[in-house]
Amino acid sequence: MILTTLLVPALLSAAQALPRTISIEVLQEARHADDLIARGRALLDAGKLDGALELFEQADAESKGALSTRMWVLRVWFAQGRINDAFNQTDTLKENYEGPDLDYLYGMGSFLKAKKYIAENVPTNTTGFALQDAQTFLATALAADPDKYYDAWLPLAEAAWLNQDPSSAAEAAAQAVKRNPDPEPLYLQGRILFSHYQVLSANEKTADQAGAALTNSIAAFRSAIAGVKPKPEEAGRLGDMYKNLGLALQYAEDGPGAEEAYAQTLSWNPNTFDFGTYWGSLGQEVFTRVLSEGSSRFTKRWGEKTSSDATLVWWLGYAQFSSDSHEEAEANFTSAVKKWPAYMNSYFYIGMTRYHRADYEGASKAWREHWTRNPSDLVGMVNSNPDLYRNVIVYTQGKCAEQGQPPLGMKPALNLEAAFLGEVLCAVDSSKSKYWNDLGLFCRDGGAYLRARDKKGDASEAQKLFERALVAYGRAQELTPDSPHLYNDQAVVLHYYLERDYEKAMDLYEKSNAMAVAQLESGDLDEGEQGLVAIAKRDSADNIRKLKRKLEREKEKEKGDNDGEVEGDGDGTSRPI
Repeated sequence: MILTTLLVPALLSAAQALPRTISIEVLQEARHADDLIARGRALLDAGKLDGALELFEQADAESKGALSTRMWVLRVWFAQGRINDAFNQTDTLKENYEGPDLDYLYGMGSFLKAKKYIAENVPTNTTGFALQDAQTFLATALAADPDKYYDAWLPLAEAAWLNQDPSSAAEAAAQAVKRNPDPEPLYLQGRILFSHYQVLSANEKTADQAGAALTNSIAAFRSAIAGVKPKPEEAGRLGDMYKNLGLALQYAEDGPGAEEAYAQTLSWNPNTFDFGTYWGSLGQEVFTRVLSEGSSRFTKRWGEKTSSDATLVWWLGYAQFSSDSHEEAEANFTSAVKKWPAYMNSYFYIGMTRYHRADYEGASKAWREHWTRNPSDLVGMVNSNPDLYRNVIVYTQGKCAEQGQPPLGMKPALNLEAAFLGEVLCAVDSSKSKYWNDLGLFCRDGGAYLRARDKKGDASEAQKLFERALVAYGRAQELTPDSPHLYNDQAVVLHYYLERDYEKAMDLYEKSNAMAVAQLESGDLDEGEQGLVAIAKRDSADNIRKLKRKLEREKEKEKGDNDGEVEGDGDGTSRPI
């Protein structure tokens, strides 16, 4: 028995010697594959997908396509955007395997597919299904092995957040930050906690929890910002982080803190700032202060030649304009349109800043610049608040006309500006006879000024203005055909300024006079109308007499010229004919 006992273990030991050698080799290969996977995951975490894939493929070849290695090849495929291919291969694996590795793959793939859908503006239902799958599969995988699938915590947090499940999102975000307290997970955690705060604060029973969520959100944002190096390439990320910090501080009623955060936002990336929204939430005074500080810091950081702060500068100008800081507003509107010429309405507001400083000529010149570049844009601005802005234009027109009266040289002749403003008003509302009448008047007077000044080019420009005056009076008369003064005004342009079509002018004078006489005799006019019609009667009658005398003189001159005509007799002398 003793001999048998001794021999049997010896025989068993000899029989197992060969398999033990093979087992060691297999174990070594497995360890090597594990090492490749570990190194590949480090590269994957760092975003170095090509390097990670190379190591994963090597490990997969050594393990002959085992799930433990093939899953990581597919994980990189998902990250590279080969989503359909990766899902197809995962489905193939599912034919022979099950468990958390497949849950992990399906979860990561669904999350990355949802992110792709979001970037491509795919309908929300399709995106929502992908996000729901991502949350379900990732939660299942992490429940089985939270350490192995550590990189799934952050996608799970974002998926739950986008699924409007802030409680689950907050728990997942805490795990993600615990394992990797870098700026990205901290920033996501801050946003998730802020969303959770908004949900909790809606219920009085969870008010304390809401306060804690808000406090932790602020802390997460601050930690995320602290982890980002303040370099130019981080401008976009820092702008977003500071903006969200500012919003959280605003809800925490930390006014100075919110102002500082928003100023930092603007100094880094003003294009992330929703100016219209913050105009309402901050109030005009704080909004102006934030933009002023943010603009100063932006210029200090990036210099004055960049155009990326054009929107910031425009809104600062608008805020200052609304605060009656008109000189500062003009400077910023001028800068904004220089940086970004598409901000055409800057010229309109430049004109408004001058109008409020009683610089009516300057206001008109700014609006003229707007008109020259984009007349429909200027018309749109006036019509954006017609009750206000039309009256502003009319008042400025009157002030320009007032300063443009003769004698020449005493004051600037601003009838030209008044005429331009008449063009604007007629474009704003072409149905108003008064606008056309005033345009005719100021074109006529502006042309008269140029004719009297008589500088180079004035004569041709004066002629254009007279022609425009004739058209304007004609349009006014079409709109109000029972206004006798409009017939007289048309005739005046033909008679005294264009000096042509005298027969037509006479016909217009006679119509004016006859209409005026009839209206005065009717007794239907009110006091104001009666005075205007009486003037038309008087002026048309006077102009009829003057035109008749002019025509008679021309006939006499023509006759005299004909009496004095001579015909040459071929020897260089002249004789009467």
